[in-house]
Amino acid sequence: MRLHLPPPIKLLIKLAVSACILILLVRGIAWNEFLKTLRSAHPLWLTWAAGWFALSKYLSASRFLTLVRIDVPQFGFRENLILYWKGMYYNLLLPGGISGDAYKMKALREQAGMTVPLLIRLVLADRISGVIALVQWAALLLLLIPGAGIPAPYVWMLLLFTLLMPLFFLYFVRRAYQPCRLRLAAYSLAVQSAQLAAAAGLVFAVGQEQHLVAYLALFLGSSLATLIPFTIGGAGARELVFMYGAPWVGGQVEPAVAIGFLFYLISTGISLLGIFLVFHHNRPPHANN
Repeated sequence: MRLHLPPPIKLLIKLAVSACILILLVRGIAWNEFLKTLRSAHPLWLTWAAGWFALSKYLSASRFLTLVRIDVPQFGFRENLILYWKGMYYNLLLPGGISGDAYKMKALREQAGMTVPLLIRLVLADRISGVIALVQWAALLLLLIPGAGIPAPYVWMLLLFTLLMPLFFLYFVRRAYQPCRLRLAAYSLAVQSAQLAAAAGLVFAVGQEQHLVAYLALFLGSSLATLIPFTIGGAGARELVFMYGAPWVGGQVEPAVAIGFLFYLISTGISLLGIFLVFHHNRPPHANN
């Protein structure tokens, strides 16, 4: 039997988990070294990271539009971009990691006439496509890390599985999405590539380029952790993965956590741009006529 918890209880649980993560981070790093790393971060590389992150969101919005246009061919790119950025803002504004998806579903239902079952399938196809590309990149990076502790044959099997999965999962989610599976896969790989470029910039910003491949693998693992809505907006989850993962890949804890924290600041800052869209577009975006 599935356990249904009232929203206030869910919020309290997430607050408790977030507090526990914060305590672990406070006790697990040397704050003087951490703050020193943040202060010494190179601004040019931070700008590089911000630019690539913004591009990754632009590509994510394009992937989302590919699915929307299956049912609403006239849905405009500008309207979709506004809708997507508003969703990013609501992910920060409201507790949990799916608030943005809920907003996009509500807007598309009201303005484009899409039904709830179709919207659920749309969001699932969009999310799963992204996760598949993320796991593919993670498998490739694991093959480049000597002594990662995972036998290479298992990593190759995982990579093969993720290459075959797009042939099947869209069939079960919704057959109408099958013709665009290659486009979805291409967008998803491009999204993850842009985010990896952003993360690489942060690795260089804190002077840890000797651990570049290892930290990029940790970054992908931390991205998977943020998909699980057990904290408020994913706060702390990425940093926790970096803190415990850095010794495993031969890195230093404080610079690793700084990379996760800087990425959180960049993603938060760019997502907050959606506040201007909220105030300047009173109604949810709609399809072009």
